[in-house]
Amino acid sequence: MNKIIYLFALIGLIFTACNNDDEVPAGVTIEGEWRISRVDYQGFPEDFDEEDEEFWETTYVFGTDNRFTKITNRPGAGGEASGTYSRTQPDSELDLDEVEGYYSLSFETGGEIVESCGSQTAEIFTLMHTGELINELAPCDGPNLYYTKVN
Repeated sequence: MNKIIYLFALIGLIFTACNNDDEVPAGVTIEGEWRISRVDYQGFPEDFDEEDEEFWETTYVFGTDNRFTKITNRPGAGGEASGTYSRTQPDSELDLDEVEGYYSLSFETGGEIVESCGSQTAEIFTLMHTGELINELAPCDGPNLYYTKVN
């Protein structure tokens, strides 16, 4: 009888030892509404004015039909844009355990509000397993823009 109790105790210990508290959220998808949640000004000069965060007030809505809408209320550059998006897999040679996928947005309208490195018709996003969507403009002397899904 004691052997059976020890066996069940051992099995319970094994299952609790294998618990991974760092698991990624299940079902991270791009479909839905995303709003800007933070702006990373890393690398900007110290005298750069970060106070005007409403400058980056932007929302994306991604549909299940691979279409998107972008709405921005930036002073002097507000407007709406739309187009299509597609998903690409992370490069298997890179260590990207945190990346769910990359998304390329192709604008059909509203090119004046595109935020990318030199393109008036496309933006590139990285969707993280943590649930953040990132438009990385830092390589182009811009801030990284982080979005979170609206529930």
